[in-house]
Amino acid sequence: MIITATYSISAQNKGDSYIGGMLGAGISSSFIHGMNNSTTSTINASASFEFGYFIANKLKLGAEASYGFSADSFNIHALTIGPNITYYARLTDNIFYTPSLTVCFAMAAAVGETIPGFGIGINLFALEFRPTKRLGFTASVASMSYTELFDYEATSTFGVNLGVNPTIGFKYYF
Repeated sequence: MIITATYSISAQNKGDSYIGGMLGAGISSSFIHGMNNSTTSTINASASFEFGYFIANKLKLGAEASYGFSADSFNIHALTIGPNITYYARLTDNIFYTPSLTVCFAMAAAVGETIPGFGIGINLFALEFRPTKRLGFTASVASMSYTELFDYEATSTFGVNLGVNPTIGFKYYF
């Protein structure tokens, strides 16, 4: 037990880095402003790859690329890439509370049209379990995001998403 706790402490130090991935699925409620103002509920799925580097003790800067699919009337496919920042707060020897902020470039495709844009996401309900020095398991319950798409045919298109989007993932520290 003491050895595991010592490993967990050392994994949050400046200069440590990791790679990892996450899978998620959920139900979201979105408000979309554009040509047709609407509120929709969708079922979605996502997969992402991430690299992170601790720039200070307990503070990680990372880059993430993810693919997502939303099953609604448009069946939207989205690809996002961008930086994120996460704070690690110790709850127990091996469990950390990990809220994060993400800013990303986005490409969305629906009904044969591809639209570029950007997004901002906040994840306040995330935990990481670290059983060893090199391995971490993550879980997130809910997230909020804002997306602005540059749809040239519409005067303005943006969406706000709030949903229960549970994700699970892994991290390998080196």
